[in-house]
Amino acid sequence: MRATISQFTDVRATPEQKEAHLLTALSITSSIMDVETLNREAMLEDISQSTRTEISLVFATTLCLLVLVGLFLRFRILAPLNDLRKLLLRLAEEDYTPMAMQRIDPLLLPIFNSYNVMVSRLAELEETKRHYAKSLEAEVRAATQALLEQQAGLARNERLAAVGELAAGIAHELRNPLAGIQMTCVNLRGEILDSDQRHRVALVIDELKRMGRLLNELLDLSKHTPDPVTQFDLPVMVGELLALLRYQVPPRIELVVEGPRHLICQLPESRIRQCLLNLVVNASQAMGSQAGKIRVVMQPEARERVCLTVIDEGPGFSPEMLNNGIRPFVTCKSGGTGLGLAMVQRFVRELGGLMSLGANQPHGAQVRLVIPLHPP
Repeated sequence: MRATISQFTDVRATPEQKEAHLLTALSITSSIMDVETLNREAMLEDISQSTRTEISLVFATTLCLLVLVGLFLRFRILAPLNDLRKLLLRLAEEDYTPMAMQRIDPLLLPIFNSYNVMVSRLAELEETKRHYAKSLEAEVRAATQALLEQQAGLARNERLAAVGELAAGIAHELRNPLAGIQMTCVNLRGEILDSDQRHRVALVIDELKRMGRLLNELLDLSKHTPDPVTQFDLPVMVGELLALLRYQVPPRIELVVEGPRHLICQLPESRIRQCLLNLVVNASQAMGSQAGKIRVVMQPEARERVCLTVIDEGPGFSPEMLNNGIRPFVTCKSGGTGLGLAMVQRFVRELGGLMSLGANQPHGAQVRLVIPLHPP
């Protein structure tokens, strides 16, 4: 190619020679260009084939990645999420059963372990709530029952109050005529010479006295005026009372005082004396003809209170009275009015104290009064 170009540029060559040399150079250039074109086309085909191969590899790799990602999402994310959805539905249905851990992926073990701990705690809380609901229901039932009983008691107290007012009015109206009849019978007995008739009139007088005592008890029970409060030594007052009762109680019954030698209090002394008198006389009547002791026990308690207990060795209170408590006109002894204990109970309640009945072992009864040393 270079020789041809040199010959073409030679100044000594003729035009025909130059033209021949030019054609030869063009022919050679054309051949070279054809070879280059074939080489370029072959190289482009190789590049295209390589590109298609690379694109196929990239596509296959991408497809594999997508498949792997899909499998990962399904088995590692979607399946646990679906299990979690089922667990949440179980929680919504209050099913606190722990989940089995055999087939759980190790990466998810902490999550489901926490879930099992949570459902165990929820089960404990649910059981606690159930027990609390049962106890609350029982308390509400007991409160309702107590409220109903209290309502029934209030209604009964209202009826008893009305009956008491009526009885007080009747007692007040009957007491004066009975006193006149009693005096007439006493005078009549002094004028009768027949002993049999005198005995009959004496029986009438005794019944009139008993009716008078009953009317006085009814009036005392309905009285609401407070007694004056005085300061006195309680053991001294109890000793004086038992000394006076010594002449009313049969000799076979021993009266005993137990407690401190001195205990100053400020209370209605006459009412305290009357209450203890009723209790000791009731105990003596309950013991009847049998020998034994009647003990009056005084025991100071906290918060400026004193406990007075009258204990006898008689037959004791009936089970009905111990279960039902003290009620007016309900008594265990024949000939009783059932008002003595009711009067004592009302007085103790007015003082802000408590009164309770109990049994003494091996036999006997005890009445316990817990009253403040000072008025409320």
